[in-house]
Amino acid sequence: MEVAYVVTWLVLYVCGGTLIALCVYPLRKHFFIAFFTGALGTVWILIPIPFTEENWAPLFVTLFFQVLLDPEADYAFAATFAVLGTAVVVAATLLLYALTFTFSRFVRPRTKVGPSSLPEPAITEAVIEKESK
Repeated sequence: MEVAYVVTWLVLYVCGGTLIALCVYPLRKHFFIAFFTGALGTVWILIPIPFTEENWAPLFVTLFFQVLLDPEADYAFAATFAVLGTAVVVAATLLLYALTFTFSRFVRPRTKVGPSSLPEPAITEAVIEKESK
């Protein structure tokens, strides 16, 4: 394997990971959207698939080149990988949401805050005198 090929992949992983982090960081308060964005970015940017017999490339590069720039290319594998990868990310996000919802709803229910659970207000003589004036 050539050194330039390895350096190219290292640069891609550093830049792709930085791009994913920049997309996920503003969404950190919305965990499921951040998870979906990060996972989809990982599938489309960081996972290599065969571009030619001896070369590999990221999914978005392979799909873009084979669909739009090379009319004779067989893009069935790249398109199938894109659809299945996206479907797995969507399914994983929904499963994570369902498990989190189920856990928070049934396993660890929240206590209800109502009039009976609130403590009695402490009324001091100073407050009573102030209100009576």
